[in-house]
Amino acid sequence: MVPSLFGMEHLSTVYTAIIEQLPLQISYKPFLGEVTNFGFSSYLLKEYNNRWFVFGIKDGEKTITNLAIDRIGSISKPTTPFTFNQHFNPEDYFHDIIGVTKLENKDKIEIQLRFTVKRGQYVKSKPLHHSQKIIKENTKSLLLQIDVIPNYELMSVILSFGSDVEVVGPKSYRKEIADAIQRAAQVY
Repeated sequence: MVPSLFGMEHLSTVYTAIIEQLPLQISYKPFLGEVTNFGFSSYLLKEYNNRWFVFGIKDGEKTITNLAIDRIGSISKPTTPFTFNQHFNPEDYFHDIIGVTKLENKDKIEIQLRFTVKRGQYVKSKPLHHSQKIIKENTKSLLLQIDVIPNYELMSVILSFGSDVEVVGPKSYRKEIADAIQRAAQVY
């Protein structure tokens, strides 16, 4: 664990709220937004990429929200009651994604990735997702498929492989990655 993570002082409060089903009043600043205050019913804590997230429901909403712990400014006693978990099943929620972001307007797609031989061996030993299956392997490359809902974390993982990976399909996702690479190249 990274010792200087912001927001770690809130971790035990959120954990207790989950265990005891206590509502929280949260002051929260999204990455590119203004500070907001809201009641929140917490259901799950999850760590991803050295950052902690709490999953739950904001007062008056019905969809699951994830909040980065390091963006929580303060936690206080709420004025609203706890909203009991009616539908959130973590196993189902995370089944089709890499990371923690599940975009509501995206469907699961079959993504084919071609890796260089060397990087392919790494990806074989440390799969990107539980759905990963090898389509074709030879002395030059490894072609595999994952069935996932595209999100920010997936794009970051793919881009982290640099020239060792090519998105083969579908064409729409290949274009999305190509556009991201072109935007990055324009910075240099």
